[in-house]
Order: sequence, then C-alpha cells, then structure tokens
Amino acid sequence: MDLNSILNCSLISLKETVCKSEEFCIACFEEWGYFKSSVCNCGAICTKIKDSHKKTGFYYYCRTCKKKNIPTNSTWFQGNQLSFSLNMYVIHCWAEDMTIKQTVRQTGISNRIIIKYKYYIRNVCMFALSKLHGKIGGPGKIVEIDENLLFKAKYNVGRRLGSGWVFGGIQRNDKSKIFMVLVTDRTSETLIPLIKEHIEPGTTIISDKWRAYFPITSEGYKHLTVNHSVNFVDPDDKTIHTQNIENTWRWAKRKFRTTSKKPEKRIARLGEFLYRRVHKNKDITVQILKDIKYYYESPLTANNE
Repeated sequence: MDLNSILNCSLISLKETVCKSEEFCIACFEEWGYFKSSVCNCGAICTKIKDSHKKTGFYYYCRTCKKKNIPTNSTWFQGNQLSFSLNMYVIHCWAEDMTIKQTVRQTGISNRIIIKYKYYIRNVCMFALSKLHGKIGGPGKIVEIDENLLFKAKYNVGRRLGSGWVFGGIQRNDKSKIFMVLVTDRTSETLIPLIKEHIEPGTTIISDKWRAYFPITSEGYKHLTVNHSVNFVDPDDKTIHTQNIENTWRWAKRKFRTTSKKPEKRIARLGEFLYRRVHKNKDITVQILKDIKYYYESPLTANNE
C-alpha cells in the first residue's frame, strides 16, 4: 500500500485501511521503509524470521554474522510503548491539529503519553524545517518583517524584554516562505544578522519604522517602511504594508495562549506552527510521516536516539 494512497484520509478511513489490523499496519510501515534495512552491516542479506515475542512479529537474522537485527532499532518505534495502529492514530490526530482532549477521546490514550508524543513530533518538525529551504526573497521579491511578543511573561512591566520576543519574515505572494526566530532583544546588533541569515540580498524589505531596521539599506536590500503609529498601510502607496506578517502573528498568538516558559519548548511550539504554515497546501499526515522517516534516516539524528 503506497504512502500517498492515504492522502486526505479521515481517522475512520485509516481504521478501515492501514489500521484494519495490527499486522497490516506493520506491513504498511515496513513497505514505507520505516524499519531498518534487512541488509546487515556486513553487507549480507538477512533472513526474515517470525517471532511473536517481537513487536513487529519478526526480526532479521544475518547468517554470516550470526546476529539478530531488530527492525525497530534506531527508528521512531524504538522504545515506543504504543501499538503501530495507535502510533498512526496519534500522528493523524496531530496532523489534524486536534487538541489533547480530542486526541484522548479519539484514541483512548492518556494525556501524559499524548503530550510526550506531541513533543517528539515537534522535534521532527524542527528538523524538517532546518532542511527545507535556505533564504527567502531575492531580487524582485518582497519580504515583510516584524517582531512580536508571542510569549508574554507573567509579569509584564514597562518595556522590559524577556525571551518571549520573536522576529519573523514572510515572503509576499508565497506564504510558505517564512521564518521565525526567538530573540533576546530587538537591537540592530541582533536583528540585522538575522535578516542577512534568512533573506536574500536584493530583496525589497518592508517593515515598520523601528530604529533597529535603519541599517538595512546599507546591507544590500531595498527598504520600505510604514509608520504604525499613524497607519498600517501607506496612504500614498497601498502596496507598502506589513499585513501578511501581522496576520501571521495573529494566527500564532491563537496557538500560543498557553505555553511552557522553557525556551526549548517554546522553540518546538514555534517549529510546529511554522511547519503547518509551510505545508498548508499539503496533506499534513502524509508529510509528517515522510519527515519522521527522514528524521531517523539522517546521520545527524541517528546517534542521538
């Protein structure tokens, strides 16, 4: 069964196809390449041995090395306490952006386990985003930039900055080209290097009149501004605005009403939000399944699992 055959599947459809039995679900994950290869490290082809005590119902045996190779080692499923079918349900519920309560209702799994798996998936999102594309913009392209206090401190006094500020940019006419970065301050010393890291030279950058942006022109960009203290769209040229990035902040704030104070968890939440934005025109279930497989194939992560 091809992975793309589950495009746009509902949870009910998954239960009737991929997850119609645990054995069939295991066979699907094997066909999709989620298990370690049946080729041993010595280069010999392993024999597939049935074993009801193994989670997959089998293992690979190398007759040359006399060694057992467990299919789930160094994969998403190593140490995974859920059945293969429940893994599929949890991944699908996450892809459908269900709340923890909704996922509990659909799967019967405890809150604690679902929270843990959501965190695992967010790590995959962060990794996938890091490999997706380089800089956005370029000659003839427009990128809107802005900063926003997405993660508010419990006691917000005056203009004291915490670690809740996020700097971001979005390419006009292609909202999948986007970046967001947690920042400790909003100075030129912090923001200008991030602009150079994420935006191609020659781009037309539109921002508000925040003083930290003043050096942008000297860095090889065209810089247009709108004065937010007066209006959000330039009355003389209605193409000069930052409405796309402002709308993105509004969507993000809905997702971040409650979140952890730990920077790594904030970054993971931000990664999930960006992942959904980048893949908004794709089937998220299929996309995250592909990225989970890629995550565990990568030499950058294989040694950390």
